[in-house]
Amino acid sequence: MHLRIGKHTLGPGHPAFIVAEMSGNHGGSLERGIAIGSNITMRWKALAEKHNLPLVTAGIPAITSFEFDSPNSLAYKTLITQEMLSKGFLASTLVFTCISHTSEILEQYFEALDSVFGLIKECEGGRDVGSALKGPVCHAGFKRLN
Repeated sequence: MHLRIGKHTLGPGHPAFIVAEMSGNHGGSLERGIAIGSNITMRWKALAEKHNLPLVTAGIPAITSFEFDSPNSLAYKTLITQEMLSKGFLASTLVFTCISHTSEILEQYFEALDSVFGLIKECEGGRDVGSALKGPVCHAGFKRLN
């Protein structure tokens, strides 16, 4: 099957066609997206250092992520989502930055995340992370579940 978009043909045997749009996320400023993401990444690292947690960051500044260098990494990712939802944040270990990530919202986010990192530190110290979870551990990667 082939599809045409303007003068471009998409499908097997044709070059990749990438559609990118960022004006809505960063107010038309890539620099703004980079600054927001760099700030978030720096603050994740500082919070991990505060709690003496082994954190690894990845991605580009405007699409940044982290994980814990731990056998319980996926359980901790699940715990972050669970606990942050209870604090009013839909959050995981990945952020696609946007202009809605104001300084005020980021302050609230990091204040909430601080206590979650504290809980993860307890688990790294011997507390059973499974006992803190209210559901199953998330899956790694992307795959169909049906």
